[in-house]
Amino acid sequence: MIRDQLVEKTTSTKLRERLLLEKDLTLTKAITLARNMEQALREASSMCPNGKPISTAEVRKKGVQPPSSAGTKRQCYRCGSNKHLANSRDCKAVDAVCRGCNKKGHFEKMCRQRKVRAIGENLPTAAPTNHPAVSPSFNQADNEPQVLQTVNNGEHDTKVRPNVSCILNFNGADIPVVVDTASDVTLMNIDTFDLYFVREALQPCTTSITSYTSNKIPLLGYFDTNVSFQERSARIRTYVTRQGSTLVGYGIGAIMTQMIDGQERIVSCISRKLSEAERKYSTGEREALACVWAIERWHTYLWGRHFTLRTDHQALVTLLSTSGTGHRPMRIARWGSRLLHYNFTVEYKPGNQNKISDALSRLPLDSDNLQLQIDEDVHAVCEIVLNDSCITKEQLREATNADVLLKEVSKYIISGWPKKSSDVSAEILPYFRIRDSLSIHHDIVFKGERVVIPSELVKRIIQFGHEGHQGIVRTKQRLRQLYWWPNMDDVIMQTIKDCTVCQNHDKTARVRTAPMQPVPLPTSSWKKLAIDIVGPDSTAPRDCRFAITLIDYYSKWPEVAFCHQVTAHDVIDVLTTIFSREGFPEEIVTDNGPQFTCNEFETYLQERNIKHRFSAIYHPQGNSEIERFNRVLNDSVQTAKLTRRNLKLATREFLAVYRSTPHATTGVEPSILLHGRHLKTKLDITGVTTSPTSVSPHALRQKVQRKQEASKEYFDKRKGVVQQDIQPGSWVRVRKPGNIQKGCPKFSEPIQITKKIAPNTYETSDGRQWNVERLAPYNGNPQPQGDLDPSQIPPQGQESQENRPDPNTNARPQRIRSMPYWAKDFVFY
Repeated sequence: MIRDQLVEKTTSTKLRERLLLEKDLTLTKAITLARNMEQALREASSMCPNGKPISTAEVRKKGVQPPSSAGTKRQCYRCGSNKHLANSRDCKAVDAVCRGCNKKGHFEKMCRQRKVRAIGENLPTAAPTNHPAVSPSFNQADNEPQVLQTVNNGEHDTKVRPNVSCILNFNGADIPVVVDTASDVTLMNIDTFDLYFVREALQPCTTSITSYTSNKIPLLGYFDTNVSFQERSARIRTYVTRQGSTLVGYGIGAIMTQMIDGQERIVSCISRKLSEAERKYSTGEREALACVWAIERWHTYLWGRHFTLRTDHQALVTLLSTSGTGHRPMRIARWGSRLLHYNFTVEYKPGNQNKISDALSRLPLDSDNLQLQIDEDVHAVCEIVLNDSCITKEQLREATNADVLLKEVSKYIISGWPKKSSDVSAEILPYFRIRDSLSIHHDIVFKGERVVIPSELVKRIIQFGHEGHQGIVRTKQRLRQLYWWPNMDDVIMQTIKDCTVCQNHDKTARVRTAPMQPVPLPTSSWKKLAIDIVGPDSTAPRDCRFAITLIDYYSKWPEVAFCHQVTAHDVIDVLTTIFSREGFPEEIVTDNGPQFTCNEFETYLQERNIKHRFSAIYHPQGNSEIERFNRVLNDSVQTAKLTRRNLKLATREFLAVYRSTPHATTGVEPSILLHGRHLKTKLDITGVTTSPTSVSPHALRQKVQRKQEASKEYFDKRKGVVQQDIQPGSWVRVRKPGNIQKGCPKFSEPIQITKKIAPNTYETSDGRQWNVERLAPYNGNPQPQGDLDPSQIPPQGQESQENRPDPNTNARPQRIRSMPYWAKDFVFY
């Protein structure tokens, strides 16, 4: 609440103690008490002229204050120095002219006609000034923030001012600032910093700063600069923050009040952020949205009773009421129809009387936190009702007596088994093989100590064993200890493979690293290009936050262009400049960024007959030529930052060196392969070069091919790659990019493969292209399934050919079966 923030954040200890003594403290009462105490402090100070006035503005450092140098030392009345007197020859103010009174013999700061106190002294109460005075403290540490204390203009007025502003001189630039008496540090947004301090370098900081609402303020760094006000100056540390946005139209809020003991009390507060589309609504529509959303949110409390709707938008009094006449906007008319089954009266309440709702709308909650929570008791009851109950002994006995196969097995157990397996049917054959272990107890068939389950209860037994959705091995271990039925392993394995929950679980999804696919070298230079966008870099200057990079696949010739923001228009401008110098290529490769997939960029390439190829989504290796260059460029940018050089100038020098250095793959300078000549650099002193300017294309192609084969062999061996072949029509799950929140699935819902584009690239049903490294095969049915279909379970006594795993595949798990060693001495019939 705002009342609690006022009590917690106030800098006056006496005021905090006074507020805590109040029993029923409200926001209005707290503000009234604070104003009364401030007025009392002013009146007390005016009665005691010898005391310290309150009209002082002091910036102090937390910690031990340095001792004052002002004592009993005498000082020169001409220049103010304490090292000599006024009659000394070393005084520089003897021939100086005062800028205040235009008299000779003293400085302006020592002028008697305009008395100004030294740094650290109090301002006189008899001569108030119209601007705040700032007394700085020096030798600040990064972990010792500043505190700006009380600021007043010296007049004893009773009106509380909303803010105090002044104009300070920051290193020669006059900047208007707002004085915050409760702030510990000096803050400046990045736009102001870029406007006045483009030559200053931001220093990294580890200081953590929070706002009055306990929200962490993101810091970009700090810088130290000289700040002066009137005749006083100091070196102040200023922290730079990101540019904030206005909170108006950012969210909506509402409160619900109720009359309790004759007083209106708040019983509920809600707020939420507006979506991107909702922020584009007009002011009236946003106000109407807040009303409709609040009423529907509190439907449980408002339905069936009369209530009053108060809004600070007077037009809604008629727009949301049924008695209103005239034309209403379609959106508000639709919202009004949703409120027809509520009984309410709309009243207008000015905004200055509706402060709580206004504050909630300026600091709304996230929309994800607004979902109604279901009671745990109700959720538990639903689970109990939906879950199957346990199988009783009577149900097992009845199912055994009703099973046709177990009836026949029971007769054989009681009367005796035939001597040969050919005398029994194929359905009874699995029981005949274990006939010595079968027995009957209380009409229940046992195999040793395990119960033989009738076919009617197999589905429910597997569901009980698969609770918690454990794997195949652990489910088999649980069921083998207590139960048995024919083809038990195959039925359990197939059931778990068809489990939708297990298929959607991340533990069953596996992605494999695909073999490296080297890109063939083009036939000549400037035929195939790669382009990418690097950034944003928050620590770089404003006009260098993004970099558009381009490289030639054949010559490895790079191009770099910096810009403040990257749109399709900016990319086209850069390409037009480069193409005017080098010409149009035949093909250009990009990623799937919005700047490259928009119609404007596609039209630009089509008009110039340039083929446009995309790399796989979230697979930067598909455009590895430019990605590898971006890595080298980032190293160069970091070096420029460490040496505090101009970023654009350092990048130009880096490009000159890169273009004149033999490439690691081709072994030839990019300038030779593109322009057929050497670039003259600082190293060319005599003008004589030993390397040739012409290169054999055949020899170059063979050299590049050997390099690519060596890289492929090393990569495939080190990564343990697996070549996957996914057939069109198969179902897969795509691994989600980025850092996944803990507890959330890392793979998407099942999606179908439509066609194969490249050896390692596939297209899904949504039209996207994915590399096989991000695809996990999906073996189950993608449709949601309920209970198992009994028809999928094979009849007891015979093995299902559909559910039996292929003997040629290594299906896991499989038991290794081999003849015992002693069986070599026997002949089996």
